[in-house]
Amino acid sequence: MLDFLRREQEEAGAWYGRWGTNYVYGTWSVLIALAQIGRPEDAARIARAVEWLKARQNADGGWGENCLSYLGQQLRRDQE
Repeated sequence: MLDFLRREQEEAGAWYGRWGTNYVYGTWSVLIALAQIGRPEDAARIARAVEWLKARQNADGGWGENCLSYLGQQLRRDQE
């Protein structure tokens, strides 16, 4: 499972979510899982994902992602 998660992380730091609205959902889900197992070799991977999330926080402090990101890579926030 860890090998799968490591392979699936995108270059910008995010993971695609399959059951929620895409990247924010997928990324925080993987971060929670990695935090639970606490493997030091994943520290750089985690830091990259945290920076990706922080860059997408809404001005009001909340989080959100447009459902249009399901339509294709050109609409993904991590490629803006």
